[in-house]
This record gives sequence, C-alpha cells and structure tokens, in this order.
Amino acid sequence: MKNPLLTLAGLSLLLAAGPAFATAIDASLAVKATAIVYDPTTQGRPPVVDTHSDTDAWAGTPAALGASTAATASAPGFGTAHSFSDAAATFAADGNSGTVTLDYGWTSADAGYAWGMDVVSTPTWLYHFTADASGMFVMNFAYTPAGDQFGLRNLRFKLSGETEGGIDAFSPLSGTYSRAVLAGQDYTVTITEGANIGGADGPREGSAHVVFDWSLPGAAHSVPDAGPTTAWFVLGTTLLFVTLKGRKKAAVVRSYHQPANEFIPVPVPVRETKKRRKDA
Repeated sequence: MKNPLLTLAGLSLLLAAGPAFATAIDASLAVKATAIVYDPTTQGRPPVVDTHSDTDAWAGTPAALGASTAATASAPGFGTAHSFSDAAATFAADGNSGTVTLDYGWTSADAGYAWGMDVVSTPTWLYHFTADASGMFVMNFAYTPAGDQFGLRNLRFKLSGETEGGIDAFSPLSGTYSRAVLAGQDYTVTITEGANIGGADGPREGSAHVVFDWSLPGAAHSVPDAGPTTAWFVLGTTLLFVTLKGRKKAAVVRSYHQPANEFIPVPVPVRETKKRRKDA
C-alpha cells in the first residue's frame, strides 16, 4: 500500500509549483504612419506623400518590444500633415501575461485643400502561443483621448477562431475582452490600429493613448492559485493525519494482549468489607 505521507506530500509540492498556462512561440510589433497633402493648382500632379514604418519581434523567449515611426508631408502654401505611431509591449517570463501600450495621432495645418493621414498597421501587435491549460484569455483595455477624435477611435482585437472586439466611436473607452482557450491548441491574438482621416476642412489635431493588460489565468478562478503557504498547510495536515493514524493503530494492537475472558479483580476498601460482614 502506498505511503499516504509520500502521496500527499507530493501533492503539496505539485500545488506549490503551480500550473503553466501558455508556451510562448513568437510575438511582434509593427507600426506605420502616412501623411498626404494635395496641391490642386497643378493638374495631374501627384500628391505629396510621406510614409514610414517600424517593427520589432522575438521568437521562443519572451522579451520587451518597441516600435516608433512618424511621417510628414508638406506642400508650401497649401498645407502640411503629420502623423505618428508608437507602440511598446512587455511579457512575463512565462508568457502568461503582459501589456501593450499604443500612442498615435496626427496634426494638419493650413489645410485649405485636401489632405490625409493614417496609422493603419495590420496587425500592430501579435502574440502566438500554445495553451497548456484550458481556461480564459483575458485582456483589459483603457483608451485615453486627446484633442479631436474624429477618425482616431478605430481599434480591433481578436483571438484566433473567436469573434473580435474593438474600440470605435460608439463603444466604451474601457472594458474587457475575454475568450476561452483549450489546452494543447495554438492561438494568435492581435491588436490592429485602423485610424485614418482625410478632408479639406481646415486643421486637425488629435491623439490617443491606449493600454492593454492581458493574462492567461488558466482554468478556474473557482480554485485559488496555490502558493508556498498552501503547500505547507497541506504538508502539515498530512503529518498530523499520519501521526494520529499511527497512535490509533498502536492502541488497537495493545488491546489484543488482554484476553476477552480474563477476570480482573477490583479491590474493595477494608471498611466496606467489615460493613458487609456485619449485615450478613
């Protein structure tokens, strides 16, 4: 028969170690900025266009990522346009959690004629992982606006195989995107910027700061995560159980040494003996 001490002690060590929820595969950031100004005085003349991009990535081992870019277009006497996009991402060493921060926006000046700006990038952030335990992918987000927001509030996020979420002109500026994951399955989660604007109605200036905080808590919050305190509690309970069981067994063994029909005389006090004889 297995020793219960070893069995329960092993269970306590397993609880102390805690489960792994994800195996990280790769991740990337990609940002892009475009600025356009049109000169209507020259027929057939192409617009002044400036566009730039930047990327960062890792494979295998989670690491911090950062990417930044900006674009400026100018047509003297007709206007200027400037757009920018910055992104940063952090990851826990085990790939179970992290953050994504996006800062982007634009400015146009003297824009009496047509102009356009965008920071479209597909996708801006990407994380590829294998789920080691069934549970939930949870991502909290908060959008902080500054200036004119027309065209800026256009973000999409999606876990592969699931419906997407997003931030637009009609959605709350903060919330939570959560989707189920199954153990053993590969997943890709993405965040995509889609901000763009164009027109001929004067200067524009606006920006956005967006923070995403994501995690893979795994299967449950029905059972709290076990740590060293829980492990020591389980181990202590195990030792107490084994000790009490050992004492009970010893008591039972000692009782076997007394025959069932053995007569054990009970001493009678002297005075009680004399009183009985007198009554007789």
